[in-house]
Amino acid sequence: MSDASQGAADLAALDHAVEAARSGDDARALTQALRRRAAGRLNGGRFAGAAADLDEASEIHRRHEQTGERARCLHLAATAARMGGDLDGAATRAEVAIALVEDAGPVAVAAWTERGETAHAGGQFTLAGEYLDTAAERAEAAGLLPEHLANLHRRRAQSWMAAGSAVRAASCLLKARVVAEEAGLSTIALRAMIEEAAAWITAGDLDEAEQVIEGAGREAGRLADDAALCDLELQRAALALHRGLVQDALACVRSARALALSAVHPVGYTAAAVAMSELAERLGDREGAYEALAVGWATLGDLLGPDVARASFEPKLRALVDQWGEAEFVRIRDAVSGRG
Repeated sequence: MSDASQGAADLAALDHAVEAARSGDDARALTQALRRRAAGRLNGGRFAGAAADLDEASEIHRRHEQTGERARCLHLAATAARMGGDLDGAATRAEVAIALVEDAGPVAVAAWTERGETAHAGGQFTLAGEYLDTAAERAEAAGLLPEHLANLHRRRAQSWMAAGSAVRAASCLLKARVVAEEAGLSTIALRAMIEEAAAWITAGDLDEAEQVIEGAGREAGRLADDAALCDLELQRAALALHRGLVQDALACVRSARALALSAVHPVGYTAAAVAMSELAERLGDREGAYEALAVGWATLGDLLGPDVARASFEPKLRALVDQWGEAEFVRIRDAVSGRG
């Protein structure tokens, strides 16, 4: 049976379970069946149907004065609505869930987080940051597991970065790092450090960024994390460029590309290859600029397939055609091919 056929069969079974529970006039069985079907619909991308199931379950809980369970269903319905593009519906459900739980406990954390996710999805980045700040405060009070709390701080930082508040984002990431380090979550702490360094670069505080990068580099070396080392080399390249050291930046992105290959880190590899091309062009090395993209295309094709490679590199090569002119581009291409 194909995956699609299996999925359809699973949903049919869930439909049957809901109708059986409905005909049996058993409220508890019906809410459980509705929530199971909502989960199946979410997995199948049927977001509106999942939200409707959770809304129905929430209404049953309301009639039976089960406030906590009603709030939980509304929070989950808000997530389903957001995933289906109904941002207003998501916001309304999350707000009702927050009011029901009186702003405290794990469901409140989840509902405030969902409110932030909805605002972020709607491009309201400052509002998203504020909602996620509240979620983090509630999470600390509720004793959220360190892994989830650290990742919530990282998510706050993404909204504040999108809102143009890089310093505030860096503060969130420092909190994420401290939480993760205290809990022995080395990988999460390292990612938070890398993200913190990027925030300081965006904020223009290069000395602070460099200090964080060096600390992260030591930790990445201890963990033998070549993907993290690749990302840090890209950040060192950004620092070098801010200081006008183009050759140093080029050396860093070459190192990043090699580390990305070692780690099988496609995103890092693509970023390094594109940066190499841009830096070579800046230095007047048109052959190097073309070669970095051509080799990148071939390598990424081996890793992820031709479609992903084309989507990643073809626009950059077309930009070189537009910039140099077709005749010059062909000359450079043929010169590089002739060396091979």
